[in-house]
Amino acid sequence: MKRFLLLVVTIAVSGAFAQNVNNVELCASHKKEAEILENKDARKSFLKDQATIHAVKEKMQSQKSASGTVYTIPVVFHVLHNGGSENISREQILDALRILNRDFRLQNADAQDVVSDFLGLQQDAEIEFSLASKAPDGTCFSGITRTKSPLTSDGSDGGAQVQAIIDGNDVYNGEWPGDKYLNIFICKDIGGAAGYTYRPAWWVGTGMDNGIWVLHDYVGSIGTGSEGRSRTLTHEVGHWLNLAHTWGSTNDPGLSSNCSTDDGISDTPNTIGVTSCNLSENSCGVLANVENYMDYSYCSKMFTAGQVAEMRATLNSSVANRMNVVSDANLQEVGAGPYGVLCNVDLKPEKPVACEGEPITIYDYSYHNQQSWQWEFTHTDMTTSNDTNPEVIFTQAGRPDIALTVSNPTNTLSTSKSDKLLVLYQDGIYPPYYQDMENFTTIYNDEFQVEDEDGDGIIFEIVSGVGYQSNKCIKFDNFNVDYVSGTDMFNNLYTQTFDLSVLSDATLSFDLAYARKASNSSDFLWIYVSNNCGNTWNSLTFKTATTLKTAPDNGTSAFVPSSDAEWQNISVNIPSGFLTEGTMFKFVFRVAGGNNLYIDNINVSGTFKDVPVLNYPEDLSTDVVTNVTIDWKSVQSADSYEYQVDTTMSFNSAMLISSTKTFLGSDPNLSDTEEQLNLMSNTTYYWRVRAISNGVAGDWSNVWSFTTGDVVNGTQSATIQKVEIYPNPVQNTLTVAYPNEAFKLEIYNQIGQKVYQQNARETASIEMNGMPEGVYFVRISSAQNVVVKKVVKK
Repeated sequence: MKRFLLLVVTIAVSGAFAQNVNNVELCASHKKEAEILENKDARKSFLKDQATIHAVKEKMQSQKSASGTVYTIPVVFHVLHNGGSENISREQILDALRILNRDFRLQNADAQDVVSDFLGLQQDAEIEFSLASKAPDGTCFSGITRTKSPLTSDGSDGGAQVQAIIDGNDVYNGEWPGDKYLNIFICKDIGGAAGYTYRPAWWVGTGMDNGIWVLHDYVGSIGTGSEGRSRTLTHEVGHWLNLAHTWGSTNDPGLSSNCSTDDGISDTPNTIGVTSCNLSENSCGVLANVENYMDYSYCSKMFTAGQVAEMRATLNSSVANRMNVVSDANLQEVGAGPYGVLCNVDLKPEKPVACEGEPITIYDYSYHNQQSWQWEFTHTDMTTSNDTNPEVIFTQAGRPDIALTVSNPTNTLSTSKSDKLLVLYQDGIYPPYYQDMENFTTIYNDEFQVEDEDGDGIIFEIVSGVGYQSNKCIKFDNFNVDYVSGTDMFNNLYTQTFDLSVLSDATLSFDLAYARKASNSSDFLWIYVSNNCGNTWNSLTFKTATTLKTAPDNGTSAFVPSSDAEWQNISVNIPSGFLTEGTMFKFVFRVAGGNNLYIDNINVSGTFKDVPVLNYPEDLSTDVVTNVTIDWKSVQSADSYEYQVDTTMSFNSAMLISSTKTFLGSDPNLSDTEEQLNLMSNTTYYWRVRAISNGVAGDWSNVWSFTTGDVVNGTQSATIQKVEIYPNPVQNTLTVAYPNEAFKLEIYNQIGQKVYQQNARETASIEMNGMPEGVYFVRISSAQNVVVKKVVKK
């Protein structure tokens, strides 16, 4: 295909374009231009096209039609990836679209912070960008295509990258015309540049490659992008709309000779071009507009009125049929702007697993033009929402049902998903844990979650008829993966969380069967561990295809282990730093040309600690209910537990509560590891537990403390409300009133000594004038309740 001389390249230099500066050739594009300039026909065609655009601009200015109409450009983002970080998220792409719309509509917050000489020159381009919703064959789609190819890492031929997209994308295999769509090609490498495109010219034509190439980490401000690089597309779209760099049509800023060239825009001062935010640059005798989007500074924030006139004239010219792109007929044909078609409803949590109590955003993945949202959730107190992307805190472990209805005036679509998210226990499953899969019919259960990173639809699954000494196991159908050599394909299997805080050492073990297709199969299996709900991961072990192999190579048929001999057991020690609550594991399988993988009999076990671990109330808790149930974690075996609760750390005051609980087993849900108490309000308590085996008491646990409030079970109890003690503070006579009740009254001083006692019915009067000043605790015990009140004696 013909290529014109004005291949415009954004080189990765300092600031906004300043990544990998040592790996790029700053003069790469002018070499290409010099080669094409040798073609006289190309030069002649280009000059004619420029004359056409400038004639349109003059006509629009004379008719005062330079502004007022908002043009919408339909955009398609084509992600060319190899399964790596360049396969950026939909959220990152939408963020890039947001930035384009913000910058071209002069809605960027920094637009008014330009150098004073250029205040008033910033102008709203009145150009907007909308994802197309219809492919060339009419298929409704998201506005994003994805193509898996190793060519994402070879930017030596942009045309080859486009051809790979034409042949292999997941929406429509064919040409996406450049006079109907603004095609943006997102890649890992584009020949050493951050972004490049072609200015409108008939020599370039209207084909699909009349688009923009950009590195994935120069797209948007989130994901692999960054705020500093986020305006690369703003710069490149400026080129696509016929803007040159502010110093002229070269890629060589900083040269003194640039003072003799120009960008053809009257209100952009002559400049040599900069690669940093030098706001006082005036090498050409005038102050440069360094903050212009078409410079190479890292502080760009504006287009001038002259640049806006140039871009709008381009969209009204016939050159490369740019005017068709924004025509109403084309917007209808490609389903962009007001004609976006609401044709799909979908949702996606920000990650596939979340812990109880952890905020997680649920994203609307529907398209297009949805105007209202109705969400419904289970496993949470927040059962509904009308937000676009609600943040939800799930309070119950398991698989929540997440339902979404999206609407606009012409359509309503609904969906409900229970496979998108697994909510994990905050503390985790108590060890020992053994799962042989026999009771599962699907991988979407309460103990496992899967993630199809490569998006090919093949995931870990539960299968019957195969297993290690069992009839079921987890299988990854690796044999049927459409693997392309050189690509990266990853699939993840997540476990539930485990409470390993009761163990002094622990292992993860499982049985595995695997065969290669050939000796060059390069599948890998990683095992990771996390104790923060999967927000960060640490590697436990790594297995290559060679070490995974349990059976002979088989490239002709799907591998199924024929006997127990074709299995191996893998056991991994769990580091002490992960012997905590909320520990979970992730199996990551990298697909690279092998045969099937099977996993069975996942086991998490270890040595229990001899000393009980305290659980609730947590250390230093405040406002604890007075009838609190203390709870500790079980040990492996014992005869009984002894617990102590006191107002002093020495556990020897008169207020000491001490008793034993007969050992029932290591199950944490048994009643032998908890005890309900009736405590004084507004008092700090200390507590500890130890195990007793064969009559020998073990070491005490750590000592925890908590402070009670004035409540029982979260609200003031009827008993507390019923008992009255007055006056408080008291100098002489203290009255205790407990209507319709017989009770025992006891008074303790601050060191726990009982200083008074009497039995009474309904009321009691105590003369306290002989008692020293200070704090006292009045304990009122009836047949049903115990109430403790704090009294101050003056």
